[in-house]
Amino acid sequence: MATDSPGIDTVMAESWLPAPNLLSSVWMRGRWARAVAGTEARSAPCSSSSRTQPPTVETTRSAIPRVPWVATATRTSSRCACATASTSAGIGDAASSPHGVDRACVEHGRAAGAAHPPGPPGITMTGSSILRTVAPRDGRPTTWIRQAGDDQVLVEYDDTAEEVVSLNFRVHALLQELAQHPVDGVLETSTGLRSVMVTFDPEVIGRDRLMDELSDREGAAVDLDSLVVDSRLLELPIAFDDETTREAVNRYRITTRMDAPNVRDRDNIDYIVQYNGFQDREAFFARFLSTVWWTASIGYFPGLPSLLALDPLTQLSAPKYNPTRMWTPEGAVGIGGSAIVLYPMESPGAYQLFGRTLPIWRPVAGDADVTDFQVFRPCDRVRFTRVTESELRSLRLQVFEGSYPWRITEERFVVADYLAEVERTRDAAATVAEHRRVAAAGVEIP
Repeated sequence: MATDSPGIDTVMAESWLPAPNLLSSVWMRGRWARAVAGTEARSAPCSSSSRTQPPTVETTRSAIPRVPWVATATRTSSRCACATASTSAGIGDAASSPHGVDRACVEHGRAAGAAHPPGPPGITMTGSSILRTVAPRDGRPTTWIRQAGDDQVLVEYDDTAEEVVSLNFRVHALLQELAQHPVDGVLETSTGLRSVMVTFDPEVIGRDRLMDELSDREGAAVDLDSLVVDSRLLELPIAFDDETTREAVNRYRITTRMDAPNVRDRDNIDYIVQYNGFQDREAFFARFLSTVWWTASIGYFPGLPSLLALDPLTQLSAPKYNPTRMWTPEGAVGIGGSAIVLYPMESPGAYQLFGRTLPIWRPVAGDADVTDFQVFRPCDRVRFTRVTESELRSLRLQVFEGSYPWRITEERFVVADYLAEVERTRDAAATVAEHRRVAAAGVEIP
């Protein structure tokens, strides 16, 4: 395992990882499978004190009636099944997809509309998983309810109506309504950037009635200008252009694709700078540090936060690796689409890397609640502070030893204040967006 330094940091980091055979044996077990999909973020939104465990359901999965593959379409869609399934983890959100390409499809090296995996034998695929469309009303965007499994549905907001941060606020407004007025038979919820995955017990509530209840809850959710959520403010250190993330890029160059435009400079930072039209690295670093980042969702890997900028003038983005990088160091910080992620463990990855921060998660086995072992919660806000690589090594060692003084402040976030800032900076934000668009148009896509 490569880490940012040899010695005790290496030993401590390795001691956190289970043996490969243990990892493979628990990977698809109940809570691990749900954690990978992001389903450990429960119905009670943005509040640690109000999170509740789902009720214990004594049933065998073989007794649960199976739902046939949806073969009827309510609209034409170019999204493939992988995009639908991954939206719950926040990776299929078109709003975060540069150049209108499905982020999930990019993970597989396919542009939207290209050939997708066929459906079950003997079934004609129509290209849609939509079960119900809720028309826009009272200023709310179109909402789709999609089939997402035998006992899951996905509530998804139309990304053409609002920018992604506002859509994520709607996700948390819906979760708040579900927490205050629970639906009998709903076991868990999980947030994406603009979607909510709902897991239900089909022996308690049928799919049609569930969709009725979800439509009612969505209509009853508070308007964004009245939404107030519990939101902690975290301060995290970051070391830019560190040795370990450069090693990840170099491995990719050697083993996967040396001619990729995002790795020609032996790191991803210069590519991010060019794609966003910054004058130099320091201008990019300054913009990143000046922004408070919103934790829109947690998932894909256990404890992995997807962060969106709360400053309307930031508007950072970058396309992802193609093909995917096979190794990413734990603690790496990357950008894909408009989302920033912090990698909680060593893993494959496709986001452009530009720094490293503290360990934010440690692995668990069995049926332990993984939310007890991660730093981030949905609706957290994050402010980053620049440190040197040497300083980061020392801080990471404190985390491993259990002596690091986490800087976390419990606060309330008023969405109306954000909306007012969006309105105040609308013209300036449009200028930034055009500058970013022109810069990106001149940069080769991996």
